[in-house]
Amino acid sequence: MNLKSFKTFVTALGLALLGLGIPVPGRAQTLPATITVNGATTLTSFIPVSIFGVNAAYWIQKTYNDAVTTLVKQAGNYFIRYPGGSSSDTYHWNGAGSYNTNNYWVPSGTTYSLGFDSDMTYVGTTGSNNYSEFPYSYMTDGNPSTSWLSNVDTQFPNHQWAQIDLTGGSSTVNVSSVSIIWGTPYATSYEIQYWTGSDTVGTPANANDEADWSDFPGGNITGSTGGTTAITFTTAESTRYIRILLTASSAGAGGAYSIAEAYAYNGAALIGNNEASTSQNHVVVSSTDPASSAVNPLNNSGTTDFNSFMAYVHSFSSGAVTSAIPLITVNYGTGTPAEAASWVYYANVVQGYGIKYWQVGNEQDGIWECGGPSNAKDYAYRFTEFYNAMTTVDPTIIVTGPVVGGPYDNSNAYDGNPFIQDFLSELQTLGATADLGALDYHWYPWNYDNTATAVEINTASQVAAFAVSVNNWQTAAGVNTNIPVIMSEYNISPNTPLLMNQLPTGLWLANWLGEFIHYFGSHGNTNLWDSLNGTAVTAAAGDQGYLQEEPGAYQYQPRANYWAMQMMTNDWAIPADTNAHQLISTGVTVASGASTLLAVYADYRPDGVFSLLVVNKDPTNSYNTWITGLPFTPNATANAWTFSSANYVWTSSGSPATYYANPDTAPTAVTLTDAASSFPVTFAPYSLNVIQFTNSGPTYTPTSSATPTPSKTPTNTPTLTSTLTPTSSPTNTLSPTDTPSPTNSPTATATNTVCTDSLGNTCTFTLTPTVTDTPTPTNTFTPTNSPTLTPTGTPTNSPTLTFTSSPTGTPTFTGTPTSSCTSTPTPQPSPMVYPNPSYGAPVSVVPPAYTGTAEVKIQLFTTAFRKAQERDYDSLPYGPVAVAMQDNWGHPLADGLYYVVVTANGHRTILKLLLLR
Repeated sequence: MNLKSFKTFVTALGLALLGLGIPVPGRAQTLPATITVNGATTLTSFIPVSIFGVNAAYWIQKTYNDAVTTLVKQAGNYFIRYPGGSSSDTYHWNGAGSYNTNNYWVPSGTTYSLGFDSDMTYVGTTGSNNYSEFPYSYMTDGNPSTSWLSNVDTQFPNHQWAQIDLTGGSSTVNVSSVSIIWGTPYATSYEIQYWTGSDTVGTPANANDEADWSDFPGGNITGSTGGTTAITFTTAESTRYIRILLTASSAGAGGAYSIAEAYAYNGAALIGNNEASTSQNHVVVSSTDPASSAVNPLNNSGTTDFNSFMAYVHSFSSGAVTSAIPLITVNYGTGTPAEAASWVYYANVVQGYGIKYWQVGNEQDGIWECGGPSNAKDYAYRFTEFYNAMTTVDPTIIVTGPVVGGPYDNSNAYDGNPFIQDFLSELQTLGATADLGALDYHWYPWNYDNTATAVEINTASQVAAFAVSVNNWQTAAGVNTNIPVIMSEYNISPNTPLLMNQLPTGLWLANWLGEFIHYFGSHGNTNLWDSLNGTAVTAAAGDQGYLQEEPGAYQYQPRANYWAMQMMTNDWAIPADTNAHQLISTGVTVASGASTLLAVYADYRPDGVFSLLVVNKDPTNSYNTWITGLPFTPNATANAWTFSSANYVWTSSGSPATYYANPDTAPTAVTLTDAASSFPVTFAPYSLNVIQFTNSGPTYTPTSSATPTPSKTPTNTPTLTSTLTPTSSPTNTLSPTDTPSPTNSPTATATNTVCTDSLGNTCTFTLTPTVTDTPTPTNTFTPTNSPTLTPTGTPTNSPTLTFTSSPTGTPTFTGTPTSSCTSTPTPQPSPMVYPNPSYGAPVSVVPPAYTGTAEVKIQLFTTAFRKAQERDYDSLPYGPVAVAMQDNWGHPLADGLYYVVVTANGHRTILKLLLLR
């Protein structure tokens, strides 16, 4: 196709009418516009290899994912998230392992078999999306043998709650009594409350003011002994929601709460439904214990297990890039920090995969999520536990959070703040802002139907304001504003409207990515949801995959957003490039002023190509557009690509109908033969367009604007001549640098204390002295510990611990010595060896040196400095002390990282213990 066929010049009459701004009724028009390139102003820079990513789901058949490997590579997606969406919070990555006494899955860190999905043991929140993992709450399922159990790993052990929706709509009902069948442990103190706030909040868990809950008269209970309790109120109240607020547990301070069944009555009449279906009285709870049971084992299903995914990732290569970059979601809903740490250990120590990015959970703010909805403060607290456990295994990894379902989703903390804002603030409170390696969130901006297409495809305008909010929240919380920002899920809608697979979604994607690059630049990363999704396309719904998963004649057919992605990575940018690209300022005007229907993005690439992306979001009108202000005088020949209804139309045929695209062709390649510093091009309605300009003279390096994002300035100076002959598929020269892979991965040298417990189980633990203080200044000493495991264990090593006292009473860190099986300590904490101690098995610690006997206190704290155990010894001879890994009430401690504070005669040692089983 030559230049004249690409440019559609309007008639003299048309120009006259358009120049006057007079619309021509009854037909499509060609409107005038101007694109002005501000070649001297760089808005930001970006890195293609990480800015253009996609999701890959474990539930997709391995053979399907393998079949589309080439297509995903051709789309330029080299940053790939796994295992995918809400299932991440029920997926146990390794089938080699066992359930412990708490029904927590404990995988091996050294051996591997295919992972599996899991069911929650104590379902609290009714699953709004009807996922098989948690379809209904066990609190209102009519079955007293099932129960909800809260999570002991919470910031608010004396403020757990369960709220019940009695009507499922805006109506209210009189409530005169409540009956509760308690599980174990039960609440010794609690309040039965009714909701007085607005019924438009969706759920009171997302409300602004907890004062909208009021106690029923006679509903404040103390001294409860469990069993079955009936509470009759002195006055009935009319409400839609009731809440059981739990303030003291029979398990003691910090204990959990269990409710097997809760009934509400109006007189003698049961209100609503207590039944095992989603028609039950819907329940939302404050937290849920992560216990689970196996369901849907993957061993014979052929789905994409972890090692298969890594083989898929390693099959990607482009130039110096030898692998895609994985982003791994660890299980928050039915998982533990210890399970996450074992995954890091297996991946980066045993297999040497060098996975850099790990995110904690998926959309835990939502009632649709296993274990949700979490409030932002609880999530932040648990995030630090995951971070500490995972980075103890490999300190080079980047741990991301909060992986919230939407940029402004509520914190669920009754303060009206967004979840991200409260999460960052709580990290500051915990002194853990440095733990956050990347700010991670999801965004589906259109949660409605197909009735407002023009509004849907213009939602990209929301990105600018969010970028300002993120910066303000980070600054207020003292979080580094230059950490990566990862939009690890996004698409036009979280639902599957008909629009999903049609041409406008392709336009939306290009516009959305252009805006994200503009405002997040070199620290931006994205993962489109998703490559293959697995949803059948019907007359009423599309599919969120950019390739069709559904078997049949059109399996693996690309959708419009696939072609849009390919245009941005291959034609506008350079696929898998690790060099910085410069986003250059542009402006657009039409006859009536600034345009909202033309979006333009300019990439001054490190290979010297100036690449212009133009999105025409007008469904009817073409734009005859003058392009001016290029940063150089271009060669007369330029490459161009266009994608419109000539390339892609969503249609159906047959009975029952089959839905597919016809035509469905790659963007049309065009050679422009008379490009100049100022010249017109017509952009068709609903079209994506890319034009590549090359310099006919000396190369030009754009300068940064006053507020550039941290990025590299390209220094490439390619020599381009007027004899350059572009082809329909341009060849991009890749010179990637700074391959994003972690270095200094821990090695599997044996540096742990190895012992056996009283049952003969092999156990290992790492005791890393971190801080000490004594009242005597400048004393430096090296005690030699010979830990033993009481009553039967015998240590096989003598770790050397070196630390320095401080005269001020403030602990000072002087090194990172670790226990070792050899006489030479290693400079870093050693990776754990599996299997680990059974629950309750003791470990040995040695107090500061003293002679004779001493008063010794041993305390265990979580990483958030919540006390888990305290033991006092009046007269203890010097030597190893066996410490049971239990709380003060005899309950086994959860896996994770703990601080062990040992005090003897006023001298104190603080040790760091990673408990993994």
